[in-house]
Amino acid sequence: GVAKSGIVVLPCGAGKTLVGIAACCRVGRRALVLTTTAVAVDQWRRQFQLFTTMPPEDVYVLTAESKRPIEDAERRACVVISTYSMLGFSGRRGAETEFILQQIQQLEWGTLVVDEVQVMPARTFRTVATTIKNHCCLGLTATLVRE
Repeated sequence: GVAKSGIVVLPCGAGKTLVGIAACCRVGRRALVLTTTAVAVDQWRRQFQLFTTMPPEDVYVLTAESKRPIEDAERRACVVISTYSMLGFSGRRGAETEFILQQIQQLEWGTLVVDEVQVMPARTFRTVATTIKNHCCLGLTATLVRE
């Protein structure tokens, strides 16, 4: 089948994270997950480890505190979890962060999961939409009304 893009609206606690993880597994290619905060990034990381058989070293986290370049980036199927602000920030960055962001922009992603899609800033959305090459984009929300 062909991967489609769309938005999943489910109430709080109904399993949006698990839906996102299942979509990533179904597509079976590199996945990029964007969410609101570093706490949410860590929750996604833990859920990937709980609900998949993916080796922990294939789940990458990109936050202000955690930066690890993608190893064997061209051949490796992995998951990168980060925040909107990490990808949308347009100011000066450290060399390590800049390198990882270049990796993210140069790779093709099977799935882009946008958690809490209703709060993603329009400027960040535009930046991500024009710089990230992805085959399938999945938005997750409990409330489809933009804040």
